Amino acid sequence: KTYLENGGHLFVTTDLTVSTPNLDALLAEFGLSRTEGLVVEGDSSHSMNGYPTYLLPDYASAVESGVLDNVDKNRGVLLQMAQGIALTETEDVISEALLTTSAESYSKTAGYEMTTLTQEDGDPDGPFTLAVSITDSTAEGKIVWVASDYLLDDTYNSYSSGANLDLVMNGLSWMIGKNDAVSIRAKS
Repeated sequence: KTYLENGGHLFVTTDLTVSTPNLDALLAEFGLSRTEGLVVEGDSSHSMNGYPTYLLPDYASAVESGVLDNVDKNRGVLLQMAQGIALTETEDVISEALLTTSAESYSKTAGYEMTTLTQEDGDPDGPFTLAVSITDSTAEGKIVWVASDYLLDDTYNSYSSGANLDLVMNGLSWMIGKNDAVSIRAKS
């Protein structure tokens, strides 16, 4: 908290199965919270074929922060087993959705204990924010939060043609005030 209050930057990925009460409390101070459950995509064009929890979210269209400025939006990010992020307007905090699901998505409140992928009573409707950028306008602290720790997994990055890594690199570049990010993919 002190680090962010003094202009520090934080890149966060989270996992539904890991309890992080201190991190959750910190993010809540910036108007961010996790939605309950695991996001399931009801629109097959927004998930990997036959895998509705392997999400292909849309890039947000009007991002003022510049996090997505150098991202090739023709290549989609792939997030597996993600949670939604709820944004609450908070004084002195500028928050922007970076990645969102379709309106046909929903969240399985049972999480990994679900017995069906079908939406049931009590499963909230989408769309959901899956990645967000935050700027503390008083302290200049910045946060990028992606609600899936599979973002950095080599397998999912290769499935996304490097879009996952590009999102990370652009997020880090934005936090340090650099306008361009270069990622060179390995070749076999």
